[in-house]
Amino acid sequence: MTCRAAQPIKREREIISLLAQGKSSKQISNMLYISKSTVDNHRQNLLKKLGASSTAEIIHRVVEKGVI
Repeated sequence: MTCRAAQPIKREREIISLLAQGKSSKQISNMLYISKSTVDNHRQNLLKKLGASSTAEIIHRVVEKGVI
């Protein structure tokens, strides 16, 4: 995650933060006034950007790197 393109965008950071709080995609979609599929798309983008294989790994990597 040294490259700027690999850094999560603002909305992705919001979603990571809510995932770390244990919120579901549906809960996040309701809180952010976006569709569940948009939340899922952001999650998939994060998996690719971070080379992660799970939501838990996304959270671990961003905390480890100090992104959130």
